[in-house]
Amino acid sequence: MYKPIKTQQFSSSKRTWEQYQKLLKRVYAGIKNGRFYQLSLTRQRQYYSKLRRYIKRLSTSTFSPKKIALGTALIATLLMNTNGFAQNYVQPPCSNSLGFVDVGSNAYPVFADLDGDGVQDAYVGNNNGNILFFQNTGTTTNPNFVANTVNNPFSGFDVGSNATPFFVDIDGDTDLDAFVGNKNGTIYFYENNPVGGVPVFTELDNTNPLNPLFGIDVGTVSSTNFVDIDNDGDLDVFIPGNAPFASGGGGQINYFRNDGNSTSPIFTPVVGAGNPLDFAPVGADPLITFVDQDGDGDLDLFVGSQLGMIQYYINTGTVSSPSYILATDSQNPLAGVDAGRNAALIPNPCFIDINGDGNMDFFIGSMDGVINYFENDPDLVCDNFNFQKITGSDSPSDGIDVGANSAPEFIDIDQDGDQDLFVGGDAGNINFFRNDGTASTPNFVPITGAANPFNGVDVGDISALDFVDIDLDGDLDVFVGEDAGGINFFQNNGTNSSPNYQGIIGAANPFNGLTTGNLSNPAFGDIDNDGDIDAFVGNANGEILFFRNDGTSSAPNFVQINNSNNPFFGVNLDSNFAPALADIDEDGDLDALIGNKAGTLLYFRNEGTASSPKFVGLYGDCNPFHNVLPVLTSGDEYSTPTFVDIDNDGILEVFTGQFSGELCFLRSNFQRLVPEKKNIPTMNQWGLLIFGLLVLNMGLIFLERLRKLGSRK
Repeated sequence: MYKPIKTQQFSSSKRTWEQYQKLLKRVYAGIKNGRFYQLSLTRQRQYYSKLRRYIKRLSTSTFSPKKIALGTALIATLLMNTNGFAQNYVQPPCSNSLGFVDVGSNAYPVFADLDGDGVQDAYVGNNNGNILFFQNTGTTTNPNFVANTVNNPFSGFDVGSNATPFFVDIDGDTDLDAFVGNKNGTIYFYENNPVGGVPVFTELDNTNPLNPLFGIDVGTVSSTNFVDIDNDGDLDVFIPGNAPFASGGGGQINYFRNDGNSTSPIFTPVVGAGNPLDFAPVGADPLITFVDQDGDGDLDLFVGSQLGMIQYYINTGTVSSPSYILATDSQNPLAGVDAGRNAALIPNPCFIDINGDGNMDFFIGSMDGVINYFENDPDLVCDNFNFQKITGSDSPSDGIDVGANSAPEFIDIDQDGDQDLFVGGDAGNINFFRNDGTASTPNFVPITGAANPFNGVDVGDISALDFVDIDLDGDLDVFVGEDAGGINFFQNNGTNSSPNYQGIIGAANPFNGLTTGNLSNPAFGDIDNDGDIDAFVGNANGEILFFRNDGTSSAPNFVQINNSNNPFFGVNLDSNFAPALADIDEDGDLDALIGNKAGTLLYFRNEGTASSPKFVGLYGDCNPFHNVLPVLTSGDEYSTPTFVDIDNDGILEVFTGQFSGELCFLRSNFQRLVPEKKNIPTMNQWGLLIFGLLVLNMGLIFLERLRKLGSRK
């Protein structure tokens, strides 16, 4: 289907063939029903690129040459209408060994080859003021990071708290020195004088005149970023912070021009218009990263701050006279990457081509000490649909408010053919809204007292529920998460149309004795296609825990699966994760949508199969939810999504709860690729199809002639 992550390449030609057939079917159907031509030229080109890659892999295989030739013909068709490539970032869980480490809190990763072995090692600052060393024992294309305390060149050094390292050859002696910021706003300098190829650092704090950044104090959470911003041959430095250089005490990026040279720097503070990063405030305690994101030869800028989001500034000037403008969400490849709003966590994207494919990937640390990895995949094919927020009387949930921390779920509880609504809330109860409308035009009416199947249920605080027939008796049971952690089980001892829910405790609860973390939020699905229901549980720590059902479809036995066997292991952005599962792109496997504390929605598309999931987080314009929910708006935090076909049109919509207690309704513009019989292709579509078939026929004739020539020799 789509490009897999580098460390999760297809294990065989058979797997490649299956993915190729899947993509080929999608593209062919899109051409046939005309929807393909409604895509942007960039996205059309993405399809072309992906088909080309698959055909190249299969060219030496034994699979059907006719279908491979059909793909070649389709490529010729796509070439007539495409140009340009896109640059997209995807988050592949379990693919990077740094996702398996925990540095305590406030992880700040940087990379350098200090030992001269040709591969980039990782150095990670943390909240304790230390720098931890993770040696790369892999290769330039397949890194493998292993904690190494014995050979850590920063062993014994401590900058106080919130260490933020940066490597640079500041004195022109061909080895990398280090500058390390801290929570107090000062900068430590570590001069590198290697012995026998082994780095040896000497610490010079902010009070030592030999420290090139002697005496500089930017207030709080200092960090450095050295670049030749004016293209004069020496390195200047930007130091984000608050005060004393920042006006008004807010977040600002301070600029120190190098008035010395490349071997003897003299840094002079430049304020006002002379500072190319003298923007409006970017949020408290910002962190910055420079990279040529658009490939035009000058340095663009990414800025993280206490807002939790990553802003992208495009350099519209030159290499010697930069000028920055804030990019829109559609231009920002990291739109939707949310590192949380906690003041102790400030996102610091670190760009590096970690897999040797010529594209800049990036890492970002989290408050919990976990390091997230995002691969730059320019061949990524985005989904061809988006979700839009519907408000007011056009929203079926208009007027519904359960007080705080709403968490919706839909089922047809009375078997009358339409979807009813249940909403968990801050009080730990479950609210019932019966649908007195129709399957296509719902009208939700609050039902209280004995008529509510969950009348009297109270799980403590902040209930979040999911329905599933866990005992295979033909009716829906319910599991309810809560603030204190754990999963409550309510078994339906009634029928589908007349439920009778009873709380089950002890060993009869399938989650008895299992640890889920606070603010547990369950979601169920047969993720491995073995015929029984598995479970994922989000929690306050920003984790998605995986509980595989090792029992049967009627007698579950949930076993927590850790490390790389959990499809979401290593994903830890923001907190208060709330998962929902559905086949959102209708490709036959379960995808995932994850709500979080910031109120955004993270989309993880399943690029594996129904029995072997490979979840990849999509961001920016490739996330169909990236711009539907307001960010950092009071009341809209703590998104808790669920899927439902609320208007009976066969296409899934999304409702999400939020901190305010209200519900947000998101409608999809998804259209199936399979056309209805009444759809008649236009002349242009028929012409392109005929052209493709002609190319296919010519290709087959050519192959046959080659075969005959070969047989004569």
